[in-house]
Amino acid sequence: MKKLGTPSAIAMAALALGVLAAPDLGLMTRYRTAGAVLAGLAALFVIALADRRAPGRLVALGAATVALALGYDAVRGERGRMTLSPAEGTSTFVELGAGGRELGLRPLGTEVALEAIGPDGAAVLVERSDRRVRVAARRAETIGAYRVGDPRVVATGTARVVLRVSGGAEGELSLRAGESGQAADLEIAMERYFPDFALDDQQKPFSRSDEPRNPAALLLVRRGGSSWRVFVIRALPGLHHPEGLDRTITLVDVVPDDAVRMTVSREPAALLAGLGLLVAAGGVAWSRW
Repeated sequence: MKKLGTPSAIAMAALALGVLAAPDLGLMTRYRTAGAVLAGLAALFVIALADRRAPGRLVALGAATVALALGYDAVRGERGRMTLSPAEGTSTFVELGAGGRELGLRPLGTEVALEAIGPDGAAVLVERSDRRVRVAARRAETIGAYRVGDPRVVATGTARVVLRVSGGAEGELSLRAGESGQAADLEIAMERYFPDFALDDQQKPFSRSDEPRNPAALLLVRRGGSSWRVFVIRALPGLHHPEGLDRTITLVDVVPDDAVRMTVSREPAALLAGLGLLVAAGGVAWSRW
């Protein structure tokens, strides 16, 4: 009986209890004797703690349980991230290994879409069932089988270019690369976008970075049966004015497209760790009572 109450015996019993109770292992459902073993270990704990040294043993039990839970989560837990733009949906996330190495896509357990990005950087997510959750810096939510939190606004590398038509019928529109729209009596399509326009040694256009430091665009403009290619750059409004086009098109602004990057995690032994902390705290409180 004395050996039963030693810290090492308590720690080993805590380890056995945690293994038996771990939901991922499923020992309680796969083996009929697992329940009896679990009940027996629980009874031994009661016997080991039923003496004057009980508070100290409660602390030892709680600490051992927390250590077990943390170790189990380190081995069996999953951690990753997902990045969504407004109105974009997904049913997977990217799992991360040691050092942030990407291990591939993993199923999230449900389909979720980003409805909006709040002014404080919070993300409003919508599940397939129309359930809405708000994920903030200090507020994680359960989505599917995982906890999703720590949203951070990141740039996507794409942007909406705001164009203004003047010199007659006036209008304004915003386009992404590959899109087209109507402004006044002109149909405008953006063929190429250069966030940071420059010319190389062969005088060919390229972008030095994804940051909109010197934005420019190549447009295809149509009106009736006529068409023109127009180059616009924010630094030099009205630089290119093709013959036959009696309008001036200027690039007035660039609105970067934002996305939200969130952490995704699953810690199957988190409840066990919380129970261990509660037991340890109870032992400390008992010793001072």
